[in-house]
Amino acid sequence: MAWPRSQPRGWAYPSTGCGSKSGTRPRAARWDTDFPQRSAWRWAGRGTRVVALVGDGSAMYAIQALWSAARLRLPIAVIVVNNRRYATVEGFAERLGMGKPVGTTLDGLNFAALATAQGCAGTRVVDPAELVPALRTALTATGPHVLDVVVNG
Repeated sequence: MAWPRSQPRGWAYPSTGCGSKSGTRPRAARWDTDFPQRSAWRWAGRGTRVVALVGDGSAMYAIQALWSAARLRLPIAVIVVNNRRYATVEGFAERLGMGKPVGTTLDGLNFAALATAQGCAGTRVVDPAELVPALRTALTATGPHVLDVVVNG
């Protein structure tokens, strides 16, 4: 499923971060084989600005892809919605009546710092008043930029 955008080849693909074509690995870890991710890398390689919106749990599956984005100077803005937990895993466990699973808390992760350590620009947003200026910066950067947006919930 894709939602059309106003520009040619401008599509948004939903991703839950769980499952893949093979059903064995999270989608975020399959950038080399899944259509939306492969297309995003191809578009970025042509100089087209790509925006990825991902949760913090899903980002952890393939955070090392930032290293490649930095080396290739790809125009990618990665917006990480950071609720400090694997909320999807917790939700599945709750629906299955399993209670809260162990190891789903992601306290202390700073995705802007992770981005910087891999050669990308990174900005952490904690105050909602900082969001619009940070988005402007990330969306106009010439190379990869990670926006770590800390949210409640």
